[in-house]
Amino acid sequence: IYSANTNYTDSLVTAETVNSGVINAVNSSLIRVDENGDPSDSGILWEIQDNLVAINANVPYGYTELQYVVFNGTQVLDTGFAPNQDTKIVSKFNGTTGPMWVYGTGSSNPRITCYLAPAGNQRFGNVTVDNTGIVANTINVVTQDKNGFDLNGNLTAYSNVGNFTSLQTLTIGNSNGSNGTAYFSGNFYYMKIYDNGTLVRDYVPAIDSNNTVGFWDKVSGTFTTPSTGILANGPVVGN
Repeated sequence: IYSANTNYTDSLVTAETVNSGVINAVNSSLIRVDENGDPSDSGILWEIQDNLVAINANVPYGYTELQYVVFNGTQVLDTGFAPNQDTKIVSKFNGTTGPMWVYGTGSSNPRITCYLAPAGNQRFGNVTVDNTGIVANTINVVTQDKNGFDLNGNLTAYSNVGNFTSLQTLTIGNSNGSNGTAYFSGNFYYMKIYDNGTLVRDYVPAIDSNNTVGFWDKVSGTFTTPSTGILANGPVVGN
């Protein structure tokens, strides 16, 4: 590592300090950082010329980001969050043949559920909408909040959503114990949970150095794995 500006001496810059810089240099052996070790395109620079291993900014050292994790119909992952009328859930998944719960908060109202089935009965509080069109073996992007159930940009509106708090926490892979035979099977790409506009969960598929597969939560900085079953890994991001 050497200084590109003669006013500054050569310095050791750790991978952590240039995390976002490394991600921009996946196909390059050159990174430029400023005097604080921050990625820079101009100003005072150090050039790091070495064989670099890309570090993804979504997960910390010791973890590798995956394109998705694979559920096989036996795993349940508890988010630890009980949704309410101001919750918004954004997720991306590709399920195999239904019917099955993608996620949910149990079998009793008020609740939030995402159900992969021909009828597609989705619930938010005490309100239900049918025929939302979730298709198996297709990538689906769902946004669910008090405005309605949005599937790939097509909104099915809810009506008269009152105040509520779910009786159970939200789980991925099943609706928190509801109908134990209808576990999710397929690929799960991500989930974001907002509480009254504040991001409270930001799940990124990842695998740790022990080959344990789960979700890295960017909000809490914790690695979450299923309470039941073992997830399989999808491809590494960038592959």
